[in-house]
Formats: sequence, C-alpha cells, structure tokens
Amino acid sequence: MKVSDLSGIPTAYTDPLTKLNYATCSEFKRIRYLPQHIVNGYLALRGMSNI
Repeated sequence: MKVSDLSGIPTAYTDPLTKLNYATCSEFKRIRYLPQHIVNGYLALRGMSNI
C-alpha cells in the first residue's frame, strides 16, 4: 500500500514530475512548490532516487 510522503495517509496518487505520493489536492499543490533538494530528501527516505 502506498502512503502520502507528506502526511502518511494511504493513497493511490503519485505526482509524475516528482514521483512523490500525495493524498489530497492541497498536498499535490504543496509538492509542486518544494525545492528539488527537499523532493530528493523525501525520495531518499523512501529508498528511491529521482531520475
């Protein structure tokens, strides 16, 4: 099961640009404003790399 990278809520949504999982519209908007080094940090916590 996938969970949101921001809130930990179970979700089925993944942002195709950043590869971060999100659960709500507001999380999606927030993800799009994150600097790349923060996105990379979230992906590293999940054991992924941003290509």
